[in-house]
Order: sequence, then C-alpha cells, then structure tokens
Amino acid sequence: MTQGQETPAHAGTPEISADARAAGGLVWYRYANAAAMMEELADTIADSLAQAVGERRQASLVLPGGATPRP
Repeated sequence: MTQGQETPAHAGTPEISADARAAGGLVWYRYANAAAMMEELADTIADSLAQAVGERRQASLVLPGGATPRP
C-alpha cells in the first residue's frame, strides 16, 4: 500500500466464497422463519389457554414424545 491510500474496511478478513454467502443467507432465512413460527405458535397456545380459562375448561398440554403432564 502506498502512502496516502486508505485501508479498505474488509482488510485482514478472509474472502467469502459465493457458496458460503449463499449458505449464510439460507441459515438466516431459516432462522427468521423459525422465529416467526415460534412466535405464531406461542400466540396460538396463549389463545387456546385463554379460551379454556374463559370457558372454565381443563386445559391439557401434550408434550413431544407422547408424555402428558398431570394437573
């Protein structure tokens, strides 16, 4: 580098291949969708519980693997 030139912002960082950038984008896309899915699922559970409480019904929670907690 000659005197008077600015150091690029990416100086010292390795080059990222197009495949790596695409994979990173895919991970970001899936994470964003997973976050949205979890938020929607939480809202659905909250709505179902609120309805059950409003109707004074017993609400049960079914856990993955078939285990159902007892009240």
